[in-house]
Amino acid sequence: MLTQLLSESRLEDLLLEYLPNLSAAVESVCQSAYSVKEGIQAWTSGHHPQLKFPESWATASVYHFIHVLDRLLAEAVRRELFHYLDLPFPEPVARDTGAVFAKGFLDSTVDVDNRPRSLKDFLSEEFVKPLAAEADSVAKGRAFKKGTPRSAIFFGPPGTSKTELSKEIAKFLGWPHLAIDPSFLLRNGMDGIQAEANTIFRMLEETERVVVLFDEFDEFVRERGSSDAEQFSRLLTTAMLPKLASIHKRAKLVFIIATNNIRQFDLAIQRPGRFDRVVQVMPPTYEAKMAKRDWGPDENINPEEKLKELNVNLTPQTKQRLGDLTYGECDAFVTALAKATSSQAATEALDAHWKRCMLQTRLSHDEETTWAERCKSEAIHNR
Repeated sequence: MLTQLLSESRLEDLLLEYLPNLSAAVESVCQSAYSVKEGIQAWTSGHHPQLKFPESWATASVYHFIHVLDRLLAEAVRRELFHYLDLPFPEPVARDTGAVFAKGFLDSTVDVDNRPRSLKDFLSEEFVKPLAAEADSVAKGRAFKKGTPRSAIFFGPPGTSKTELSKEIAKFLGWPHLAIDPSFLLRNGMDGIQAEANTIFRMLEETERVVVLFDEFDEFVRERGSSDAEQFSRLLTTAMLPKLASIHKRAKLVFIIATNNIRQFDLAIQRPGRFDRVVQVMPPTYEAKMAKRDWGPDENINPEEKLKELNVNLTPQTKQRLGDLTYGECDAFVTALAKATSSQAATEALDAHWKRCMLQTRLSHDEETTWAERCKSEAIHNR
């Protein structure tokens, strides 16, 4: 009866409150075990005291009880992680096996082995679908298979919706999304950062069925230098690497690092064994932007139709400039486009937004290199 109760998912919230009480049942199981041989235990029902040997059905019942209790404990650990970080635990959502990955996410292009591919298609085929194929197995307590990709670095210029992409992965798997940034490690001040990192990563090592996003962690994993000013950063980098490797080896959750600066990442963090995929996330393509019909302040403008209405010639250069805009930059442009009343006004608005868009921005005041040039050179990291 107890095993049946623990197996009922609708009672999970109530049963979690009684975990301490279930320790009595665990104690009883431990005390009544037969040691068949080293490492193997079995049980008897006690219904036939004259029989001094274990019974197969009773042993099967105990192992079933242990399994469902283990699943309840795993759920308790998962929720405790969110509680510790003072984050609400998302309501569980059943995975839709017929869903299309990232249906509402505007697609971009990723160059893999010098071949342009759809970002969504690449991630779906090489990352998300293999995870989804084993998600039910992980829910039953198993780990991902050794060759299943379960970690990634998403890199690219600011504003390319890397965080949203990680949320789409969580949504497709039907798992909670957990975003962790450096502020969580700084909750107890600089002096407590190492202890807080140890606590959080220790909890992550025991957690399963979560998509974890490490966001804005560039300073914690940047390439190690030799100056005194970087000693603290190097300490954090060295401390994080084995923790990430441990989580990867346990193979019970998915973790992603989002960064704008792949070059600053320590080479050790890029090597296989910690991150299975390294993927550049660029602004949505021109085609993806034009397929979206609800841009602008009132979410009712299709920019392509509006440009044609104003007799703007959609030259290759015009399309390229529209393609360079990030999602937010394109929305800002369409807001300006909504007020345009002539071809000249529309063209001037596009030129103005393109010249100050992220891809045309210099990396710093001391550099002439733009984000567009940098992104082109960094595409070699994709895998």
